[in-house]
Order: sequence, then structure tokens, then C-alpha cells
Amino acid sequence: MRFNISGTATATIPIPGARYIVSSPDGSKILVFANNSNSVVLITPSLIGTASSNSVPVCGRAQTAACTIPSAFDLPVGAVFDPSSSTAYILNCGPQCGGTGVGACLTFTLCTSVGVLDVTQSPPALVNTVAVPAATTGLLQGNSLFVAGTPALAGDNNCSGVTPATAATICGRLTVISTQSLSAASVAITDGYHTRMAISPNGQLFVGSRNCTNIDISGGEVRGCLTIADVSSGSVAPSAVIAPPDNGDVTGMEPITNRNVVYVCEGGKLRIYDTTTDKLEAFANDVSPPVVIGQAVDVKMADF
Repeated sequence: MRFNISGTATATIPIPGARYIVSSPDGSKILVFANNSNSVVLITPSLIGTASSNSVPVCGRAQTAACTIPSAFDLPVGAVFDPSSSTAYILNCGPQCGGTGVGACLTFTLCTSVGVLDVTQSPPALVNTVAVPAATTGLLQGNSLFVAGTPALAGDNNCSGVTPATAATICGRLTVISTQSLSAASVAITDGYHTRMAISPNGQLFVGSRNCTNIDISGGEVRGCLTIADVSSGSVAPSAVIAPPDNGDVTGMEPITNRNVVYVCEGGKLRIYDTTTDKLEAFANDVSPPVVIGQAVDVKMADF
């Protein structure tokens, strides 16, 4: 639906099961993704009229307010636009969401893909695809596209190569894609369904998931759904990945401008991480960390 400033619906576009929306940086395009669907709907806000539409046609040469992109996707759940708003990197959830995958890639049995979609063409078209182990969330920083997800097949989601070793038997994967060469490399991270990703000013990438494998061994390892990776070089090595000692789903995440801290909501608690140490921020004796009454679910920075 489109609403005016008084909150009244002025137009309706019928997209069954619509759940995720991603807007281009310039606001000229909106991509809509539905549950359990291989389709992506493109909305052009400037073409939305006052009359409600009864159907969404397949995209053609003539632009319409909403149309279904005529390309092959594998249960897409999101996208990342480039700064020019001309290219969208489509995140195909694939096997993790019950899709078919694209065959073998890297060292994995079954992979999904990131589709490179040119939205300036009429109709928009996939111009390339990059095979990745899994993809449910992503972030573009310069020429590096970071994509996270958990491979669906046993053996593909193992925790081999994790440093230090973990008691977890299932791990997710963080893939770094060069948008110039479209080459990709992956490292192991905490598992679960990844929905959050943010980067600090000094190049520390925070990746959060829900329904992960929580580890809490008395006197030993503690880890939950948060991963921090040093990507300041534009790539990431296994030794540069850590899982902070906290349990629970990551539901909120916000880097703070001009400070080396990231606020994270994990397991209903508000945490403040110092990104120079990748540990909880240390407060002076006369200063206490902020206390949230109840369960902390999300956090946002208000820019005044």
C-alpha cells in the first residue's frame, strides 16, 4: 500500500505473501520479496497512481508501477543495492529456505547464489550470478559485498577451521564477494538465520542471527548468535573472526558515528562493544552502562 501523510491508503498493489522490501538509495526503485516464492517484484514509486491495481504483470519494455522481474531466482529474501541504484545484488536463500541451490561451489556440496541484477534495463535482467554457501543478509562496503547465511546440508555447515575451536557442530558462513571480479571467499561464523549486519567506522563487521546454536559451558566456551570479523582490509581471514561470549538471538544492531562502538541487542540485553578490542566497552568506576528495563529488542541512533 501507499499512504499519504495523514495515514490514508492512496493505492494498493497486490503482492501475495509480501514480507521483505528493499529500497534503492535514491528511492526510485523498491524490490519486494514474498515468503516461499521464486519471484521478485519491482515497484517504481513515481509511477504509482491513485487507482488500486488488481494484478502485477511481468516486467516488459514499458515501465509500470509494479511488475514481476522475468528472471530465475531461488527463494530470494533480500537485496543490496549499489550506491548508484543501478545494480541490485539479490540474496537467494536457496537450500537454507528449502530451495534447490545451484550445485557445487567452493568446498561445499550444494550452494545458492547472489544474483547481479541490472535494474536500468527494461525489463531488469540478471547479468551475472555468484555462487555462495548461503545468503540471507548482506552489506556492501566499497567494492566488497559481505554475505552471511548457514548452509543447509550436514557436512557443509560444519565448524572445521574455526579458530579457536568451538563446541558447536554447526556453523554459518560469511562470504566476501569482490564486486569488480565477482570472486568469492568464505569463512566460518556462528550459525542460525542471519538477519543483521553492520560495520563500524574502523572496519569491524558485526553479523547477527536468530535460532543459532548457543554454547554455554561452565568455566569454558560461551557463544551465541553474534559474530565479529575484522574486514578493514576488504577481506576476512578465519583468524580475524570471533564469537563474543553471550547467548541469545541478535535482534538489534547499530554502529555509532564518530565512535568505535557498536550497540547490540542479544538475548534481550543491550550490549556496547568497543570495536578497538571487540569486547564489551569498559566503563570508569563512576560510570555505569545503560540499563534497559524489560527486554531489549532493537536499537537505533537518532541523528539530531
